[in-house]
Amino acid sequence: MNPNITPYWRQNNMYNGIEENAPIYKFMPLNYVLLMVQNNLLTINRISSWPDVYENYMLKQQYQLQDGTPVGVVHQTDGVYGQCWTLCPETDAMWRIYSPNMDAVRIRTTVSKLYDALYLSDHNMADTFIGKVRYRPQADIENEVQSLSPLSPGQFIKEVARRAFDKRLEFSHEDEVRIVKILDSAAAAASNALIQFPIGADFIEEFCIDPRADTALASNIQNSLMGIGVQAGLIVQSPLYQFTAHQIVFD
Repeated sequence: MNPNITPYWRQNNMYNGIEENAPIYKFMPLNYVLLMVQNNLLTINRISSWPDVYENYMLKQQYQLQDGTPVGVVHQTDGVYGQCWTLCPETDAMWRIYSPNMDAVRIRTTVSKLYDALYLSDHNMADTFIGKVRYRPQADIENEVQSLSPLSPGQFIKEVARRAFDKRLEFSHEDEVRIVKILDSAAAAASNALIQFPIGADFIEEFCIDPRADTALASNIQNSLMGIGVQAGLIVQSPLYQFTAHQIVFD
């Protein structure tokens, strides 16, 4: 392990029972995959750009001092970045949602490789987190938020990080793992909608083609990947729609 990393602090920011060696998956448009591999860069974006209104919910509450003076925290959402992966290798719904034109690619890596791309030293113990998402009833989330008052500034930051891994029960089909980076909103990087991190050539362990892609499309995708240096042995096509007939003898 990197000598600048203390295992205790690194593991302290791994939430909800996530296992370091667990394989994780992401369904991506082919052009995004090609850019990732060509540039050896992992791109994550602001969580505030995600469509679920309950993302970043700790930064959407109304805060005030004990004397009633309002305290604004919404601007801090500009410094919260993340990326979503899944523990689920595939479902029919996943392919249909993320590959509407049957040309997306499902990539595979591990929790450890994803985390290590962002957690580079113990300096990152205060800003880099990874974990499984907890899926919870909306009423439970709201009841817990109401019970947090009064809240110290130090505890506030911890709650923002921990609750970035909460989602409502209706999203549980995603079986999500996410990585979260919380930067000072005044930092230069926080002015960017996207931030990038170098990844090694072995970051992606498998490239899986949509099971619905016909022979010509699958071949084009494979050639595109191999054209930027991906080894043929790392490219597969999902067998989800392959049918095997068995011989049955009538009596």
